[in-house]
Amino acid sequence: PPESYLKALLQARDGTLWVAANTGLFQVRKGDPPRRVPIPGRPLDVYTRVAFQARDGTLWFGTEHGLHSLRQGQWRAYGEAEGLGHPYILSLQEDTEGRLLVGTNGGGLGVQEGDRFRTLRVSDGLPSDVVFRVHVDPAGTWWVGTSLGLCRIKKGGVRTLRTHQDRPDEAVHQVLEPPTGHLWLCSPSGLKRLDK
Repeated sequence: PPESYLKALLQARDGTLWVAANTGLFQVRKGDPPRRVPIPGRPLDVYTRVAFQARDGTLWFGTEHGLHSLRQGQWRAYGEAEGLGHPYILSLQEDTEGRLLVGTNGGGLGVQEGDRFRTLRVSDGLPSDVVFRVHVDPAGTWWVGTSLGLCRIKKGGVRTLRTHQDRPDEAVHQVLEPPTGHLWLCSPSGLKRLDK
């Protein structure tokens, strides 16, 4: 989309490309130009930050005004009334049990429980309530990158990890796990390898 700052791309299983941008949500189908997709109840140019497709086929979009799902042509909105700690969504991921994990900008980590969310916060052991990224490894462990470091959530237990000797509370913006089993962390000071 012209004059847009692109935040995320998602190629859905049907081949449709979804583009999350500061000027809204766009859809690109093979051979067609980009088309802006209105999210019901939101401005046409709502800042859309993240796009994700769950295993069940549901499309999820995180905006500065909440979380939105699209399934079989039906939209649904989720926000603080549904248990999310903050309406500004930064990241989306699914755990091994099929629950959506929602990173927010100041409201902690939302964990889907049916049609609602419970929220994990600093008071539950997170290093920060700003959650940039969640990675779920094959064993089901959640690796949560926050504005004040990385934590591991395993079987309900939360543990903050030191990722940098000289900056223990440095932000972790991205978590990636290659087939070798270690983690790559992206932070303001650069790339860091973490052995699990």
